[in-house]
Order: sequence, then structure tokens, then C-alpha cells
Amino acid sequence: MPTGFVEADESPEQAAVRETAEETGLRVRIRSLQSVYGSCNPEQSCVVLIVCRVDFLDSTLAAGDDAQEVRFFPLEELPENIAFSNHRMALQKIRQHTHSKNNPKEQRDE
Repeated sequence: MPTGFVEADESPEQAAVRETAEETGLRVRIRSLQSVYGSCNPEQSCVVLIVCRVDFLDSTLAAGDDAQEVRFFPLEELPENIAFSNHRMALQKIRQHTHSKNNPKEQRDE
């Protein structure tokens, strides 16, 4: 999940598009906002993760200069060592949503 900081002269949406291009080589257009997650660490620094659904434009997946590798994973095959707690929370919610969407009977029974 590409992440980064919002520059002073850009909106969160512009930052998401820029960071995605810088870190993955992919040009995207934001389709919709999915979720927002926030957390603070003991040093009193706080982060906000904004998860968006995107459309891919013409581009090729390629690791940015701050990554060794970039690739897509099926939800059921994600790496175990996801670094940031906000990312882990977002991925868990995406898995739950995908599972409920694929199993509508379970959703009705809740």
C-alpha cells in the first residue's frame, strides 16, 4: 500500500496519486474514499491513513527508489510482516468486506 506525506501545496487526493506513482510507477485516478484510519505512537507523532479505491491508467508496475520490489498480492496471500498498524487494520477490513461480499448468506445471518 503506497504511503507518504502530503506536501504543503497539495490535497490528500493529489498526494495519494503522487505517492502511488512515485512508489509503484502506476498512474491512478481516485474513484472513491474507502476508509480513514488514525493512530499515534508513544513519541506523540500521529498518522492518518486514507484508503481509496482507484482506477489504473496506462502505466507499468515498477518499484520506486525507496523500495526493493513492488507487486500485487491476492488478499489471502499477503505477507505476514505488514509494517504499520494502520495498514494491518485497513487490510483486515478489506478482507472482511470481501469475504461478506462473496458470502452474502453469512452477511444476512449476522
